[in-house]
Amino acid sequence: MTFKKWCQLIILGPLLTLSTLSFSSNTLQDIIQNKEQRMLPNTDIATKDKASSNLGLAFVFSSTCPYCQTFAPTLEAFAAKNNLTVYPFSADGRGIHTYQQPLMANQDVMTEFFPNQQNIVYPSLFLVNLDTRAHVPLSIGNVPFNVLETTYQAALNYPHLQARLGYE
Repeated sequence: MTFKKWCQLIILGPLLTLSTLSFSSNTLQDIIQNKEQRMLPNTDIATKDKASSNLGLAFVFSSTCPYCQTFAPTLEAFAAKNNLTVYPFSADGRGIHTYQQPLMANQDVMTEFFPNQQNIVYPSLFLVNLDTRAHVPLSIGNVPFNVLETTYQAALNYPHLQARLGYE
């Protein structure tokens, strides 16, 4: 099952049944459609012919976290530079200034990204293979742009990280 379908099943399914809450049922679909509309041919040599359309960023945050508030503009710039879609997951269901309508980080999402539930740190950013749901952490905590860029390039180029993402 692809990450896109997984998000739709795990995140949107329960949200659609909560008709008393004011969630937008098209949030994830809109994100996917917007990404597909803005996709450009990938000419970056560093990707070694891996289609960036198969990669996305899962951003896990809490609306009350000041580090998340500080990190969000850095993430937005990083995602735009690398043509990556951000899938924002809020632990408390509320957005922050840059990601005002996040997906809810329910227990399945938290377990996927944080198998050891005692070590959850906000903000956290994961590079996700959208076809396989395989992921590697890019940052844990508020990090500067150059650190994101370095870890992203490592994920694209280091064999052990490529294998974790399913690019063997």
